[in-house]
Amino acid sequence: MLFKREIRQIAGVVIVSLILILLSVSIISVNFSGNLRDYFIFTTGFTLQEFAIYSLLVILLLQLFIFFRRSREATAELNRVADIASRISPDVLITTDDKGRIDFVARSVERTFGYKKDEVLGKSSGFLFDVDPELRLQPSPEIDEKSGFDVEFGHGKKKNGEIITLEIISTSSGLRKICLLRDISRRIEAQKAIDVYQNKLRALWSHLSLAEERERERISADIHDKIGQYLALSKIKLGALASSIDDPQKKTEVEEIRALVGESIVYARSLMFAMNKPVLYEIGLSEAIRALCEDFRKSHDFFCTFEEDGSAKPVGDDLSIVLYQAARELLLNVKKHADAECATVRFNREGDTVKLVVEDDGRGFDIDKIKLHKGGSKGFGLFSIAERVEYFGGSIDIESSLGAGSRIEITMPIKKETL
Repeated sequence: MLFKREIRQIAGVVIVSLILILLSVSIISVNFSGNLRDYFIFTTGFTLQEFAIYSLLVILLLQLFIFFRRSREATAELNRVADIASRISPDVLITTDDKGRIDFVARSVERTFGYKKDEVLGKSSGFLFDVDPELRLQPSPEIDEKSGFDVEFGHGKKKNGEIITLEIISTSSGLRKICLLRDISRRIEAQKAIDVYQNKLRALWSHLSLAEERERERISADIHDKIGQYLALSKIKLGALASSIDDPQKKTEVEEIRALVGESIVYARSLMFAMNKPVLYEIGLSEAIRALCEDFRKSHDFFCTFEEDGSAKPVGDDLSIVLYQAARELLLNVKKHADAECATVRFNREGDTVKLVVEDDGRGFDIDKIKLHKGGSKGFGLFSIAERVEYFGGSIDIESSLGAGSRIEITMPIKKETL
C-alpha cells in the first residue's frame, strides 16, 4: 500500500515538473513585440543549455516545496503521536530549538506540571526543570549505555509550587533537543522505604547470626564446664573404684564402664569444638584464622596458607565473629566449588580498617550470574557475607573470572559499636 502511494507521488512529481518546465520555457521565450496579439505568441527560440537550466530550477523548487510540505506533515504526525502517548503516560515529551526554547510539549505537561501547553511553548527549558548534577540515582531499567540516550536527574517545579524529582532522558537531532521528563518522586520515596526495610532486615540478620554464635558458645561452655567435668569426675571415681575391687570379673565390668565414660568425654569434646571454636576467644582472631587455615590444609585436598602483618587489630567480639565466619565460609566455597590447588588468606591492618583477603587459583566464576542467583542456593553464601559485612559498615570486593581463580576482599572498620 505504501509502495503504491510512493509510485503515485513520483509520477505526479514527474508530470508536474514537465508541465512547469514547458510553461516556464514558453513564457520566458515570449516575443515581446509590443502588440497585444503577439504578446502571447510562444516561440521555441531557446538553446539546449537554457532548457536544462530551466528544468533543474523548476525541479529544485518543486522538491523544496515537497520537502517543506512533508516536514509539516511529519511534525503534525509527531504531535499527534505524542498527544496519544501523553494520554497513556504521565511522562512529558518536549523539544527545544537551537536557543533552548520549548517549541513542542505533550499534553501530559498539564497532568505532571499543572501548566497548559500554551503556557509552556516558547519558554526556556529551565521554566520546567533544572538539572542537578549532585543527584546520582539509578536510571530506569530500560535505559542502558547502548540506547544512545543521555540520562540526567534534576528538579521540576509545578505550577502550584510543588517541587518534584525528575529523570531527564534526552537526545539531540541536529540543533534540536528532545527530552522526556519523568516524575520519579514516588519511585524515590518507595526506594527509601525499601532501603529502610533492608537495613532492618540486615540488623535482624546480624542479631540472629551473632545470637546463634553466642548460643553455640554458651552450649559449648556448658558442655565443657558441666558435662565434661561430670564425666571426667565419674571417670576418676570409676578408676578409684576399680582399683579397690578384688573380684576380677567386677573389676573388668567397672573398667568397661570407665572406658565408655572416656569415649563420652572424647565425643563431648569433639561436639564442643564442632559447635564453637574456643580458640577464637582464647588466642584472638588472627590466630584463630591461622588455625582455621591449618585445619583446612590438613583435612582438605588443597594447600591453604595464612599471612598477616602482626599488627594489633582491636575489632571487638562481634566483628571477630563476623570475620571468622566469613573466612570459614569463603574457604568452604573454595573447597566445594573452586577445584583449587592453593588458597591464601591474608589479614592485615590499614589505618582504621582491617582487610581480610581470600584468594585461590581455582576455576573462578561469573560474578554476574552469582548476583542473579543470590536469592537461591548459588551465591547465597557470598550474599549473606556481604549483608553482614555491610551492616557493620564494611565493604566486600569480589574479583573473579572463569578459569582465572577468584579474589575476595573484605574491609571492616576497627572502631565500631557492637550490638
